[in-house]
Amino acid sequence: MFTLTAAQKAQLLENGRKAFSGDHVPVVKLFVAVGEHTWLLSALDPDDPDIAWCIADLGFGYVEAGTVSLFELQSVKVGLIQVEIDEHFDPKGHRLYEFYQAAQPQRSLIVGIYEVLAGPPAGGNSDGGGGSDA
Repeated sequence: MFTLTAAQKAQLLENGRKAFSGDHVPVVKLFVAVGEHTWLLSALDPDDPDIAWCIADLGFGYVEAGTVSLFELQSVKVGLIQVEIDEHFDPKGHRLYEFYQAAQPQRSLIVGIYEVLAGPPAGGNSDGGGGSDA
């Protein structure tokens, strides 16, 4: 079972108040340690903080953008393995849609994340990695 830190939840809510969309730097990467199950969360709905905006790969050969219930993610298991937070994930200022676009040709979010992070760091300010949009 995963638990968002207070800082992660605050950033996700702040992003949600700005725009409940994919135009933010991902704040949290969730995954299941076996398989392709991966979610990049960028915002929480300020009216319903159980709902997160994300891109997700559930291992079916496509990556989708949309919303997910954090409550429901708490119950996801692959075998005995539950969803957990990747504490080492650093989006390096790249926005969610960059990861989505990179994942589409490969039909894999894991490959998309690798390709984006293997390239040059994003320029300018970020809103999920501690910077500001000012």
